[in-house]
Amino acid sequence: MDLTSYLQRLLPFFETESKGKPQNVVKKEVEDNWDFWRPVAEGMISLTEAYQMSPYQLQQANEALNKLIKQKNDANKVK
Repeated sequence: MDLTSYLQRLLPFFETESKGKPQNVVKKEVEDNWDFWRPVAEGMISLTEAYQMSPYQLQQANEALNKLIKQKNDANKVK
């Protein structure tokens, strides 16, 4: 099995090319898979790293981001 087939099987939302989907459909897909995209969008991990992580590891990455954001917000309140 090649890598693309493997990723498509592991991650049903993985697509290798644009299918010309309407913007609202793409937006919904991103929202539905936000636990995957959030650490990537925040620059915490690369897209390649995200594809290699389990759903549990992605949950942990998101919780780490939540904690980091809370710490930064708390530090800003003290100033």
